[in-house]
Amino acid sequence: MTPKIPKAYILTQVLLFMLFLVPVRSLQAQKRAPEFRLRDLQGRSVSLQSLLKKSPVLLDFWALWCNPCLKELPHLNEIQKKFGERIQVVAVNEDDASNQSKIMPFVRGKGYRFRVLLDPDHVTMRRYKLTAIPTTLLINQKKEVVFFHQGYEPGDENLLLRAVEELLGAER
Repeated sequence: MTPKIPKAYILTQVLLFMLFLVPVRSLQAQKRAPEFRLRDLQGRSVSLQSLLKKSPVLLDFWALWCNPCLKELPHLNEIQKKFGERIQVVAVNEDDASNQSKIMPFVRGKGYRFRVLLDPDHVTMRRYKLTAIPTTLLINQKKEVVFFHQGYEPGDENLLLRAVEELLGAER
């Protein structure tokens, strides 16, 4: 005899599925990366447009309190080291103003080579219609989002590495 599944359970599962699907669709529907202007750790203003003049951008949204984010960052650093000036890894920090003083010591202590931008009011995260971190986007020099990934589990870095290799191979 097949057990009866309560309607509330089914509804919960459908809602959870939709919750994870909506951010992907909203960004994918845009296809083009929205412009932003944020400050880096040295206080300099940085825009997406200025970054894309040099190379494609691997944009990652993260925070110090986010364990999956912290596990992903070393892999982003490896990508920056491997591809050098052919790509810019840019980590957009989403910690609020009260944690800003902890970010630079953390980044320096880990020896990360990628650029860190600050989004303490989450303006850029909202502009990108993101609801979770970490979220990683690969943006080509035409401002097109060619890769989008939310969350981090061990092994996800391989998907990202392949996407970067494909993009850089296609841009030769």
